[in-house]
Amino acid sequence: MIDYSNRARQDADDLYKAGAGKWGTDERTFNAIFARRNYYQLRATFEEYQKVKFIVYSSKRICSIFL
Repeated sequence: MIDYSNRARQDADDLYKAGAGKWGTDERTFNAIFARRNYYQLRATFEEYQKVKFIVYSSKRICSIFL
């Protein structure tokens, strides 16, 4: 079985930074990842993306409590 986790983690981080993590979107990053990855890699990336989104959301929420 192929381990997609390292690439998935990097792609998830790149997608977050190109979309939800900034004002506007960087379509070039989205297109590059979606066009070049196979089905299994994209599934792993989407799972990692959910984790990245949750971590960022949780961090912001915790920081807002203390500020």
